[in-house]
Amino acid sequence: ALHPEFVGRLLDRLIVEFGHNEYTAGIEVWREHVRVDRPEVLLSALRDPRPTARSKAIDLLAECTSGVALQPLIERVVAMHRPGGHAKGLSLRLIPTTAWGESDAYLLERMIGNLISNAVRYTSEGGVVVGVRRSGSDWRIEIRDSGIGIAREQLSLIFQEFYQIDNPERDAGKGLGMGLAIVARLGQMLNHPIKVCSSAGLGSVFGIILPQAPPSILA
Repeated sequence: ALHPEFVGRLLDRLIVEFGHNEYTAGIEVWREHVRVDRPEVLLSALRDPRPTARSKAIDLLAECTSGVALQPLIERVVAMHRPGGHAKGLSLRLIPTTAWGESDAYLLERMIGNLISNAVRYTSEGGVVVGVRRSGSDWRIEIRDSGIGIAREQLSLIFQEFYQIDNPERDAGKGLGMGLAIVARLGQMLNHPIKVCSSAGLGSVFGIILPQAPPSILA
């Protein structure tokens, strides 16, 4: 979820940067929706057709990142999704880590949550494992599942809005297909590349790449 204080701070800064023009007036109207769990609202704000406006919004968002202890953050997300996994007979496991990353905790938590939710949805036996490993000078948060996997021809489509592997008929009862699209957009905003490795019938591995950060002395 987007933390209200964080979003309010970001929108305040956007208004200061752009002045009270049509763009920021629209953002101010969306303020009332921020306290509802709707990160899509902020994503829409960042889709301003003017390249300079969108670039400035992304730059401002990047400035709001800080050092994040990954273990407790991922633990919270795994705990939230564990009941749903257990209801399907799946195991959800976190490999312990002492890593710290440079990110926004609220947005990163949403990204990981969407990926775990997606993994649980498309896995019928086995389970989901979440871990952190080095990727050069960065960290790579991996969500690995034993699910149905993704065919090669679908890999370029899964991050599109409303695309669902198991819902070609666009049945709204199966959800809207926004989960991975939100992950991709948040990844762009935070400069956290998203990697995916998958084959049909062999499960999937999604990775979020983020910079390393030194542990906080206040942790």
